[in-house]
Amino acid sequence: RAKTVMIFSSGFGEMNEEGQKAQDELTRIARETGVRIIGPNCLGVFNSAINFYATFTTTVERVQPKPGGLAIASQSGAYGSHIFYLAAARGLDMSYWLTTGNECDVHVAEAIKLLAEKEDVHTICAYAESIKDGDVLIEGLEIARANRKPVVLMKVGRSVVGAEAASSHTASLAGDDKVYDAILKQAGCFRARTTEEALDIAYASRPRIYPAGRRIGLVTVSGGGGVLMADASEDCGLDVAAMPADAQAEMKELVPFAAPRNPVDVTAQFFNDMTLVPRFTKLMLEKGNYDALIGFWTSVAGSPTISPKLRAGLVEALQGHDRTLFIQSLVATPEICKEYEDEGFPCFEDPSRAVAAMAAMMFYGTEFDKGRAAAPGVPKLPPLPDGALGEKEAKSILAGFGLPMVEDVLVNDTEAAVAAAAKAGGPVAMKIASPDILYKTEVGGVRLG
Repeated sequence: RAKTVMIFSSGFGEMNEEGQKAQDELTRIARETGVRIIGPNCLGVFNSAINFYATFTTTVERVQPKPGGLAIASQSGAYGSHIFYLAAARGLDMSYWLTTGNECDVHVAEAIKLLAEKEDVHTICAYAESIKDGDVLIEGLEIARANRKPVVLMKVGRSVVGAEAASSHTASLAGDDKVYDAILKQAGCFRARTTEEALDIAYASRPRIYPAGRRIGLVTVSGGGGVLMADASEDCGLDVAAMPADAQAEMKELVPFAAPRNPVDVTAQFFNDMTLVPRFTKLMLEKGNYDALIGFWTSVAGSPTISPKLRAGLVEALQGHDRTLFIQSLVATPEICKEYEDEGFPCFEDPSRAVAAMAAMMFYGTEFDKGRAAAPGVPKLPPLPDGALGEKEAKSILAGFGLPMVEDVLVNDTEAAVAAAAKAGGPVAMKIASPDILYKTEVGGVRLG
């Protein structure tokens, strides 16, 4: 029998109450039969490694996906296609593409977990309007972190209007944005605000080098470009630490008018002496103790005459430092950019985007070193009393379980209440204490201020 059903059709929970009832019936069928349902209101899936295209997106007619380590999971089908097309245009190869739609059964958090467990996936890019199962999301993100796989998530619906749009699109409740921010950061997931940012991160992860520190070395042929990158680095929380004094002096001996501090400006003198690039860069790697490097070469690096020499110099500089990520900012044709990429150098035209992508790689490097979080030790729950519990009794039990509780005082008369309020030293809330009253406000049992 079939193990999975995919439903493209719309007209379910995103429409009206009747549509929601039909969608709930699909969920019931999935739970009772064990048949997994993708959708409804989804655009399908593909696996380019086996030429399986269960989707009606026309994007695959325009660009044939090549099997590779990027995987995309998207609640939105059309936007998932948009991400796929732009990723393919960036030269990113992907085997897996999954859209989940209204998620009556299979949801995007489950897709992330599935991809995190696959050996042929090294980077996961996801788009979500809501998360149906937070525990599954956290588990999937922790598996990805333990397997050193970057997950970059576009969680939308941050604004009131955006949350309303998510509800009408896939019947999604967007949820509290600050909670998502905290959980994603804690689980080692980078939250991207734009598609460009998400794809920059996926692209920069191709060498699969994730620096575990935040000391950044900047080497440039332009003083102005160096200042721009220094500003961007500080904005991203990176440490633009200065080169040691002896190394700066050594650089000055090579080029008296160079700026050797960091950013290190080789100046246009490297046109006359191409050996300056590996010599300066080696000094940065060996004496600057930087976790990663960014080079800014403008359109010079795209010159058919200069690019082979510059590329050879960069490769030479990394000898003995092959696990150092070295991102290049340059302007060149796609063909010349690919030659740099083939040597392990991601390329960005905009130096600020290069810095932001590097900051993301450093975020992952720090997170990956943590490994998978150990399960917290859980104290034994004390025996629960019979019958209903009042707030005071319930808080006492929770405090004994090790959970932090807001301090309160139980009082029986006016004088004790006044004394407790005076001891608190500020405005207090007064609430009736009774296990027989579940909703205090309905009986006038709460006074603020």
